[in-house]
Amino acid sequence: MQLFNHVPLISDILGLHATPKACLFDMDGTIMDTEIIHAQALYELVQLHHPNKYTENELYELCLGQTDDFIFDTLKAQNCFLNLTNEKLEALKLEIFLRILKTTPSSKIFIPQIKSLLSELKDKGIKLAVVTSSDKLSAMALLDLLDIAQYFELFITKEDTALNKPHPDPYLMAYKTLGCEAQECLIFEDSPTGLKAAEIAAPKAIIQAGWYKQVKLS
Repeated sequence: MQLFNHVPLISDILGLHATPKACLFDMDGTIMDTEIIHAQALYELVQLHHPNKYTENELYELCLGQTDDFIFDTLKAQNCFLNLTNEKLEALKLEIFLRILKTTPSSKIFIPQIKSLLSELKDKGIKLAVVTSSDKLSAMALLDLLDIAQYFELFITKEDTALNKPHPDPYLMAYKTLGCEAQECLIFEDSPTGLKAAEIAAPKAIIQAGWYKQVKLS
């Protein structure tokens, strides 16, 4: 595993694997940084039903790298939302998330070096995939907002596998769908949950994304 506190250059990547067939990217915290928007949406939802039970920072920590099912199961174990299904909660949170997203400048969630890297990788004929624990609707809305969906030929979201990160299944599905062996791939991840999944999936190299922790988006 190689930690990068800046978006790697194409030369950095080729230094880890001279001839990769595919690069698999986590989304939140790696391609973009929307964890704070997810936390804001969850905070609004919690405030409607359980005012002042949690701080926004507590919910941010809960959101990191986790699926909505995990988040809502955790909150239900703490006696929240007991009368609502996870499906209903996901729909309510998604509605709030998309509303916040519409008023969020792309500069607050995205650094342009990512787009340059994706373009260079694609120009070299390297297959690119998004592998995320987010739902498909919000994932595609984000990728379209940032005008980067066209760089990817595969999107693995939480609906696509029975088990999500930290299980390796999403990455294993990406290997199979792209027709690649693990050692032909690089994985880009940031969260402990995602990094655990990546380690079990055993690619040629794992790039730990530290760049969004080093920059202040504005």
